[in-house]
Amino acid sequence: MKHLANFKIRIIDQGLGIPEKEIPYIFDRFFQVENQEHKISQGTGIGLSLTKELVQLMDGTIEVHSKLKQGTTFTVNLPIKHTAEITSPELRVIKSTIGKTYVPQLDEIITPEDTNSVLVVEDNTDMARYIASCLQGKYKVLFAKNGLEGLEKAKNIIPDIIITDIMMPVMDGFELTKKLQFNANTNHIPIVMLTSKAMQEDRFTGITSGADAYLTKPFNKKELLLRMKMLIAKRKKLQKVYAVNAAVDKKEKKNETTDKTLIS
Repeated sequence: MKHLANFKIRIIDQGLGIPEKEIPYIFDRFFQVENQEHKISQGTGIGLSLTKELVQLMDGTIEVHSKLKQGTTFTVNLPIKHTAEITSPELRVIKSTIGKTYVPQLDEIITPEDTNSVLVVEDNTDMARYIASCLQGKYKVLFAKNGLEGLEKAKNIIPDIIITDIMMPVMDGFELTKKLQFNANTNHIPIVMLTSKAMQEDRFTGITSGADAYLTKPFNKKELLLRMKMLIAKRKKLQKVYAVNAAVDKKEKKNETTDKTLIS
């Protein structure tokens, strides 16, 4: 290998391919190529970002070439420097962990009864856990793994706010939001859409479907918490106004009925 100046690694697939307009963003942290036609389960959007960082730490480069419906090729070039320290190999006994891997399930985060509740609708477990870690101690967090499950939980639980991804199996975030808005029992719930899609038309679609806020990954934790706090406060203020107006209307109707009774 000493005569080689570079070590090249090439990974080729014959998958769906990546749209040309999204290729410049695939190494951005939390960015995900979202495909409306094939609603497949996605990762967290950090793998390629970490790969590029590792390659750059070794003074290498990573390139990508892709065509829709033909496939994608990643090429990694690493310089061979022969600068590593020569040492004797150390033999260590490593205990096998095969069959012992345990991935904990997402559980509801228990908080005091008067704490506001948030329903997180996200099909990626790692991302759902990360969102939950941002909210822990501040909200009672509940989970749904797709839009359909989220819709049913929202109807049954009536959370104070909903955070939803867009691209999910069974039912996506746009459809979920529309159905929540059409339901008289859930149309008051504030909805925050959280997605990797940064295109302006997608933002418009999210707002048109009824979302109250639209945050693009990577999102800022403080911004997410602030938006949630303001949306819940605004919605509760409106609910109080409606309650007062309803009470006034009821009293006026009662007075009208009493007056009619006296006149008759």
